[in-house]
Amino acid sequence: AKMKTKTKTKARVASVSSAAFAHDGQVLLSAGAADGLVKLWDARRLHRKTPVAAMADADPGASAGGLGRTEDLWGDATTPRRPRRGITSLALAPNGSTRVAASYSDSHIAVFDHNAPSAGPACHLRAPGRRSTFKTSFYVKTAFSPCGTHLASGSCDTAVYVWNADRPLASPAALAGHAGEVSAVDWSPAEFGRIASCADDGTARVWAVDRG
Repeated sequence: AKMKTKTKTKARVASVSSAAFAHDGQVLLSAGAADGLVKLWDARRLHRKTPVAAMADADPGASAGGLGRTEDLWGDATTPRRPRRGITSLALAPNGSTRVAASYSDSHIAVFDHNAPSAGPACHLRAPGRRSTFKTSFYVKTAFSPCGTHLASGSCDTAVYVWNADRPLASPAALAGHAGEVSAVDWSPAEFGRIASCADDGTARVWAVDRG
């Protein structure tokens, strides 16, 4: 059977690094490698050439270029000023949650609620002491736990990091064992404590972690 593209959306950035549907299927989220915005598109009206909203990080600890606030774009408002850091990946929490984690190229993660685009990030996650090497690669991905409270991420420094997003100030657990950049990670949907990872060292590992 032949397949064709039904509709294109133009994000007007150097490249689009991630795209994901919200759980209700009515919102499409996209993130750019250059503009640092999470854009929300009305999936029922994909003929529109502008997003209905955009979420921008306002991390006070990030490098230059933050907006200082997140702007609500519901309606026909224009896109906010662009931070000077890109987004390497998006991860949506499961089970109907509206949490979305955006990983930035300056090595931090911002967690948003895509139902409240004007609220700004709910929290920021970092790997202490790893600012320059944690998330600079576009091959490094993140994944939420089945319950949506924890977030796992690969890294450029060979570790798998695990945060409790409900306790963002707590240091993440660092799972060491790989000998290369850790790219993809995933949680077992049936068992909270099992995380799979793969890396440039040619191995895939399964980790046993405690809820913390």
